[in-house]
Amino acid sequence: HSYVLPLESQTSNFNWRMCGRVASKSSVAVLQRVLGAAIVSGGGSYRPGYNMGPGSHIPVLRKKSSKYGGSNDEETKMEENDTLLHVMKWGLIPSYTKQSEDGKLQTQFNLINARSEGLTKSGAFRRLLQKQRCVVVVDGFYEWEKLGAKKKQPYFIHTGTQPSLESDIDNKSNLLHLAALYDVWRGKGEEEIYSVTILTTASTKDFSRIYHRMPVVLSDQQRIDKWLNCENNSFDDCVSLLSPFKKNGLFWYK
Repeated sequence: HSYVLPLESQTSNFNWRMCGRVASKSSVAVLQRVLGAAIVSGGGSYRPGYNMGPGSHIPVLRKKSSKYGGSNDEETKMEENDTLLHVMKWGLIPSYTKQSEDGKLQTQFNLINARSEGLTKSGAFRRLLQKQRCVVVVDGFYEWEKLGAKKKQPYFIHTGTQPSLESDIDNKSNLLHLAALYDVWRGKGEEEIYSVTILTTASTKDFSRIYHRMPVVLSDQQRIDKWLNCENNSFDDCVSLLSPFKKNGLFWYK
C-alpha cells in the first residue's frame, strides 16, 4: 500500500524538513549483534543506504510490547526486558488512519518528524508517549545550510568515531540513537504496518548555524534505556531527555 504525505500540510507540531535524510549502512545481522537485540522483526524490508529518505525502512529499537506483542510469535517468547530490533517505515501512519477504496492510506500530515515541545498537544503523538517510545539507530543524518535565497550546502552529521570491524563496542559508539515514537496500522486480515517518527528539539549553539532544529540524540546507554523502558518510566520522567545534545560528540562535514 502507498500512503499520502503532503509536504504542504504542516502545523507548529510538525516539521518535515528537519531530519529528512539519514544514513544506515550496516546490515541487520551486524546491527542485531552490535546492539544486543534479542530478535529482529521486519528485516526483509530493510536496505542499507547512505541517503535514506521518508518512506524508507529504517532500523528501530523498542522493548517488548504488551499491547502489540501478540501479533508477533517471536516477540511473545521474549523476556520482559529484552530489546527488539524492528525495521519500520519512516513516516508515522497513525493506527486510526483510514484507507481509501484504491488502497491508499490517507494521512493528514507528513509525520517523519515531531517537535518534542508539542507532543502532548497533538492527538497523533500524545497517545504514543507512554507505551510506544522507541529509538531510531543510524550512522548519521543530513541537514542543509541556507546560503542565500536559492543555494544550500548539505552537511552529514555523525558521531565522529571510526567503526572497527573487530569491536562491537566501537561499532556501537559510531551509531546515533535518536528518540522516536512508533505506531501500528492494521488493515483487514493480518495486514499491519509499523511506522516511526523521529523527535526534534532546538539546536545547540554550534549546530544552529546550519539549522535551528535537530533530532533528539540520546547520548548514552542510561538515557537510551530510560526512554525505551516504558513500563517503569512515564513520559513525564523522560521529558528531560528531550533537551538539545550538549556533549562534544557530534561532527559534521560538507
